Amino acid sequence: MSRSKGGVESAGVTPGGGSAEPAEAGRAQADRCPGAVRRESTSGSPEGAGPVEVMGAAGGHWSSSRDQVLDNLPDREVPAWCSRTLGRLSHSRFRSGFSLNAKDRSYARAKGRAVIDRHAHELLAKRVGPALPPKDGRQTPYRGHPVFTAQHATGTCCRGCIERWHGIPKGRPLTDREVDRLAALVMAWIERDLKDHPA
Repeated sequence: MSRSKGGVESAGVTPGGGSAEPAEAGRAQADRCPGAVRRESTSGSPEGAGPVEVMGAAGGHWSSSRDQVLDNLPDREVPAWCSRTLGRLSHSRFRSGFSLNAKDRSYARAKGRAVIDRHAHELLAKRVGPALPPKDGRQTPYRGHPVFTAQHATGTCCRGCIERWHGIPKGRPLTDREVDRLAALVMAWIERDLKDHPA
């Protein structure tokens, strides 16, 4: 076994040969929220290794100035960005494993889209909006509100996941436009879950 840049142990697999299981296991663990990995992992870094890839509007990768992507995303492109991002997230075993429970679905339907959207904006701004949120990596519960579950499913639960999935670096506050974009993604995920599980 060798230790990768992120501290995760992996077998010495050569390109084009050998088993892909150790790499898959490393990616799956690196994909989890830092707080979840710390509780479940016995070795290695919760952050994983490798750069974050954020897709551009034309499907290409953004440059190193990608922390401006959501700020500069035109309103008309937000639904397409949400759709592409949900598609990317669906390839993650950890992220795609989330769904709302019956109580959260009932709550979301009873409150309506406008109230849940307001809650998404408020929770994102308060819990992950500051440059250094308290208890970062553990500030978002896994249940108790539809937005909490959606945050884990969309990689908007902590600043580490936001940096990894959406390219917004830690150490600076989220802008209002970034909160709007992340809230739109959370809402798109909730709406998809409600549509997939009719009342």
